[in-house]
Amino acid sequence: MPDKKYNFALISFILVLILPFFINLIFNHPTFDDFYYSEKARHFGYFDAQMKWYKYWTGKFFSTAVLSISPLYFRSFVGYDILVFLVNVMTPIVIYKLLSQITGAILTTSEKSLVTVSVYFMFLCSMPALAQGFYWLTGIFVYLVPILLTMLFFICYSKLSAAVGKSKRFTLIFIATIILVAITGSSEIAMVFIASLFVSFLLLKFKMKGKIDLYDIVFCSAIILGSYIIISAPGNDLRSETFPMKNDFLHSVILSATELAKNTLLWMFKTPLIPVTFLLMPIMSRLIRRFSDVPQFLKLHPLYYVITFLFVMSACTFAPVWSTGLVPFKRTQNVVSFFFVAGFMFLTFVFYFRSASSKKLIPDKFIKLSFIPVITILILLGFTKNNVRSSFADLITGTAYQYDIQMKQRYDYIRKNDSELIEVNDIKNIPRTFYFTDITTDKNFDLNIWYAQYFGKKSIALKKTDNP
Repeated sequence: MPDKKYNFALISFILVLILPFFINLIFNHPTFDDFYYSEKARHFGYFDAQMKWYKYWTGKFFSTAVLSISPLYFRSFVGYDILVFLVNVMTPIVIYKLLSQITGAILTTSEKSLVTVSVYFMFLCSMPALAQGFYWLTGIFVYLVPILLTMLFFICYSKLSAAVGKSKRFTLIFIATIILVAITGSSEIAMVFIASLFVSFLLLKFKMKGKIDLYDIVFCSAIILGSYIIISAPGNDLRSETFPMKNDFLHSVILSATELAKNTLLWMFKTPLIPVTFLLMPIMSRLIRRFSDVPQFLKLHPLYYVITFLFVMSACTFAPVWSTGLVPFKRTQNVVSFFFVAGFMFLTFVFYFRSASSKKLIPDKFIKLSFIPVITILILLGFTKNNVRSSFADLITGTAYQYDIQMKQRYDYIRKNDSELIEVNDIKNIPRTFYFTDITTDKNFDLNIWYAQYFGKKSIALKKTDNP
C-alpha cells in the first residue's frame, strides 16, 4: 500500500507539471512550413510535389510525404490541432508500451506509469527546441515521430523472439522493416540515430548471444536502403551549397564534442534529471528483487552500455555539424535529448544493479525522504529558465490565450474581406513556447505566397508601419 500511494502521489505531481504543455495546445496555430507543404502539394499535385522536393530541396521522403497531406491540405485548422495533440499524447503511450514489452508483468501498472511520466516529463524539460518539437506539426513529424517509430520498432523486435508461426514472424518483420524505412526517411538526424543505435544494439546482441539472426540482416538492409534514398537526393546538394564550412572533419569533431559537452552539463545539472531519476530508485530496487533469474542484458559489463550511449550521442551530434559546419540546430537535438534522458535512467539502473546496495529493502525508508528530490525539482523549475516554467508562464499570464485571439481575428478578417489584396496587422506577444514565423510586408515573400494560396487570395501581407 505505501508503494502504491508513493507512485500515485508522484504520478499526480509530475502530471500537474506536464498539464500546461497540453492546455496550451488549445491556443496553438500552424506556421511557416506547415503551409509550405500543404500548398505545394495542392499546387503541383501530391506526387509531383514529392519529386520536386526530392530533386530541389530535401531527401526526407517520409516526412514530406506525410506533411503533404496534413489537415491543412484539406483546409482544416481543427484537424491540425487534433493531429498535433494526438502525436504528442502518443509519446507517453508508446513509452509505456515499450516499457511493458521489456519488463512484462514484473512491474505493476502504477510502477510502469510512474517511469513513463518521469521519462516523458524529463524529455519535455530537456527538449532544446520545445516550440519546434511539441507545437509545430512540421517539426513533430521530422523529429518527434522518428522517436515514436524507433520505440515501435523495438516493440516489434522484442515480440519477434516470442512469435509463434511463420506468418506472425513474417508480419512482425515486415512491419518493423517498413518502420525502419520510415525512420530513415524522416530526417537526416533520425537516419543517423536509428543507424547508430541499431548497429550498437546488434553488437551488444552478438556479445551476449554470439550470433545475429537473419532478420537482423533484413533490418540492416532497410536502414541502408532508406539512408541511400535520403542521402542521394539531388536537393541535398543544392541546399548544402549554402554551408561553406561543411564536411570539415577536424572542425566538425571539435565543434560537436564541445556542443555535446555543453548539452550534457545542461541536461544533467540545469534540468531535474538527477532528482527525478532518484525518485525512481525504489522502483529500480523492486524490479531487481523480483528477478527470478538475472536477465542476460544485466550480465554484460556496464562499460559496454556506456560506450553505446556515448557513441550514439556523439554520432547524432557530429552528423549535423559535418553536414553544415555550424552548431547543430536545436530542433535536431530534440532527438538527442530523448536518448540522453532514457539512456541516463537506464545506465543508472544498470549501475545500481551492479552495486551491493541494490539488494537492500530500501523503498519504505526511501519514501519518507521523497520530499527532498521533490523540493529540488520545484527549486530547479522555479528559479531557472526551462520549458516547464515557460509553459506555465504562457498559460497563467494569458499570453497563449491572447495569441490565439489575435490569430483567430486575423483569420476572420481575411475570410470576410472581399478584396483579393489583403493587408493584416502583425501579431503581438508571441508565447515563448510556441513556434511562430509571421508573414512580412513583402507580398512576394515565400510564406506570404503560401498564406495567400491557403486562404484563396491573390496576396496577403503585413501592413507597413512608420516605425524603423
